[in-house]
Amino acid sequence: KFLGDQRFSYGQLLSAVLHFGDNATDVPSPSVQLILEGNGVFLSARHEDPEEKGNEIPCKERIVSFRLHEAEEAMNSVLSPFQFQRMLSNLTKLRIQVKSKPRS
Repeated sequence: KFLGDQRFSYGQLLSAVLHFGDNATDVPSPSVQLILEGNGVFLSARHEDPEEKGNEIPCKERIVSFRLHEAEEAMNSVLSPFQFQRMLSNLTKLRIQVKSKPRS
């Protein structure tokens, strides 16, 4: 489990493997968002994979990684380093949200 005191995760990568069912062969790469909450602080980050820009090849498995640091581009955060680490010291919610991208 990744809840509770996660201060030592500060600056580290959080990776997850997403699996899609057999009927997902015609679904393009989804939009992935990480949501963290702790000590009354909430933040989110969108996964951006530069290798996948413009590449809508369907996949059944995908690895996504987020660096747990307030200065990361993907983090929608205005937290100071102290506030970010304070949130990690009592992490109460971690959610990975996956949404299908609309077809163009």
